[in-house]
Amino acid sequence: MYPGTGERGILLLKKMLEFDPRKRISAEEAIKDPYFDDIRLPDQEVRDSTEINLEFDEAGMEDLPMEELRKLIIEEMKNLSPANFDFEHDFAEELGEDY
Repeated sequence: MYPGTGERGILLLKKMLEFDPRKRISAEEAIKDPYFDDIRLPDQEVRDSTEINLEFDEAGMEDLPMEELRKLIIEEMKNLSPANFDFEHDFAEELGEDY
């Protein structure tokens, strides 16, 4: 399904797509995976301490009906508007680097 992606990449993809948030790999863990060693920019991996908490990842929410889960995910996606990002002060852009 993913030609050119080796076993290491497929294993990481499975960890990132784990449905249960308690079992899913975090972004910090994923970026440190050896799969990314050739492209990592450690000085750009600094992040603020703000945690992203999705309502449907909270304890006790794992048995939500699928339709309710879809609604919550759509609401979260609406918050991801480009208007909510500070592109002017983006770290990579300041350095003149492309992603």
